[in-house]
Amino acid sequence: MVKLKHYIAVSILMLASIQVANAGAIAKWGAGGLGTGATISWSIMDAGLACELGPEPAGCVTSSLDSFMPVGYKSEIERAFDAWSVVADLTFVEVLDQGEDINVPSASGIIRLGGHAFDGVGGVLAHGYYPSNSPVGGDVHFDSTDVWKIGFGGFGFDIFQVMAHELGHALGLGHSDDGFIIPELPPGPALMDPFYSEAFSGPQAADIAYIQYLYGVAQQVEIPTPPTMALFMIALVALKTRRKA
Repeated sequence: MVKLKHYIAVSILMLASIQVANAGAIAKWGAGGLGTGATISWSIMDAGLACELGPEPAGCVTSSLDSFMPVGYKSEIERAFDAWSVVADLTFVEVLDQGEDINVPSASGIIRLGGHAFDGVGGVLAHGYYPSNSPVGGDVHFDSTDVWKIGFGGFGFDIFQVMAHELGHALGLGHSDDGFIIPELPPGPALMDPFYSEAFSGPQAADIAYIQYLYGVAQQVEIPTPPTMALFMIALVALKTRRKA
């Protein structure tokens, strides 16, 4: 969950999976243990789906992201997925959402993205549920009454920055002040701080260490190098072709 930053101390209520009761509890996707990768599907919910469940408001109904986000918002969402997959062993696959209400088992993406009214402009901007077997495990919801934008500066909240933060929750990361400490966690500001900030963009050193603790480092794709003889033959053919020309 991200809140608008104030200059006075504000108590923080974490909205997360029903399965997760204590700050710092470890939950992740994938069949392996800590430090192993995962392939995770995601989808975007339509409007008109019932979303009344647990911490969600009474009578909650989803709004389409198209209805309250600017043109180009999906590219920012995709960029947030890329920001995590480039540093950890994570593969994200977009699938078509099947349109189920959020409180029933779903054949849609493991991570479902949607929006609905929270608490008006400011306050809680969005929330993400931790990994779990609950129908809402991994889901991310944006406040449809907030003002969303692409990029920093001016009024509103950057879609990429908020999405990347909430996706961190959906992958199993708590807030940076939850008390969950891994060895030699780098100091400094973090994307998983509980307040919205435009002082930096995307995952920072502490966030990267945290996600790699859960899923391991990103796997580098190696491009096969042709054998020496094959390279020689390619060069020879190119030379003959040049001479004929």
